[in-house]
Amino acid sequence: MEYGNWVQSVRAVNPEGRVGKGKQNRTRDKVTECDLRDKVSQADAVLIHIRSLQSRDVVLEHLGQRNTSQPWVMFEVESELLANSVHHVNYSTLNGFFNRTMYYRRDADIVLQHGFIINNSDASLLPPSWIEPHIITQANFSERKLAVAFVSNCKDNSGRLDYIKALKKFINVDLYGKCGDLKCGSSRYPTHRHRPSTDPCLSNAGAKYLFYMAFENALCEDYVTEKLYNILYFPVVPVVLGAANYTELLPPHSFIDATLFTPEQLARRLTYLAQHPQEYAEYLSWRKHYRPSTVGANRVLCHLCVRLHDPDFYTHNVINDFRHWFVLKSNSDLYDPEFGPLHVIAVLAVVHKGLQLQQEFEHEEKEELEREEKLHHMH
Repeated sequence: MEYGNWVQSVRAVNPEGRVGKGKQNRTRDKVTECDLRDKVSQADAVLIHIRSLQSRDVVLEHLGQRNTSQPWVMFEVESELLANSVHHVNYSTLNGFFNRTMYYRRDADIVLQHGFIINNSDASLLPPSWIEPHIITQANFSERKLAVAFVSNCKDNSGRLDYIKALKKFINVDLYGKCGDLKCGSSRYPTHRHRPSTDPCLSNAGAKYLFYMAFENALCEDYVTEKLYNILYFPVVPVVLGAANYTELLPPHSFIDATLFTPEQLARRLTYLAQHPQEYAEYLSWRKHYRPSTVGANRVLCHLCVRLHDPDFYTHNVINDFRHWFVLKSNSDLYDPEFGPLHVIAVLAVVHKGLQLQQEFEHEEKEELEREEKLHHMH
């Protein structure tokens, strides 16, 4: 089963007991509470989709109390900032409710990634459908535009649109999607069935632009979406903005981290590389040794199967403070308990102000040492 279909199946039984896959099938027969409880009692584990969860009481009403030997797995593909956008559940009410997790964070019991990078020798060991060849089609270097972004979620929590707006004061950035003036195709989400390597919009971006803005909609630990992995098939350099450790996810010297630059500094860096083709090409040299794959979300089904056959998966384990695990640990460095997620521009302002103060301190310290040396030589 492909990931998109599987996610829809997980969402199929909703708190009202109605079975279906989205709006098209909402008229299908209801699953009785007895049928549902019978299916749950026979299951090795129960996956509960956070964004579809109305409340703890509703789940218990339909599923009954959890069997202590049966894992109830918290399952979510979105960051905690979007996961609660439907039912606005008080996460503290879920304390002690789940005992296993299926999430994008690396500390989850089952890690859900949208893609991965693998070296060429190991790629030969994977199913052929998991790996596709690099796309090499591209316009002449001098004819390629500078930068492009695709953004359709305009209520982002990361400040990516403000960053792009600030960036556009210094360089041209073509913005496609619901949040931009340019259009190409429709929105793409993990549950949509499409092949990134043959997507005409991504192909256009890979062939006609030098840089692709892979800016995430949330600054959460380990949070990286298909926005990054989809573009890696193409000969374009990704500029990333997020709170993941990209050096552990991507090959060396294969990306530019926007959080290390102010918009003006990033504009200067991209302009410089556009004027120096050989240095730009170094950012694409990884393609000789590595291959991208966007079946990471499908691969999680294999990971789930492995864990279901692992006796340790069924040992006693309870998430006593769910809000802490789900919210605070996801935003440990970028979350204020009172005000919520911090804006990337504000974060950058603090970081660069700190660097500026450090540089001023080092400059003053250097001047002080020079004065002391002069006094020493005078004596």
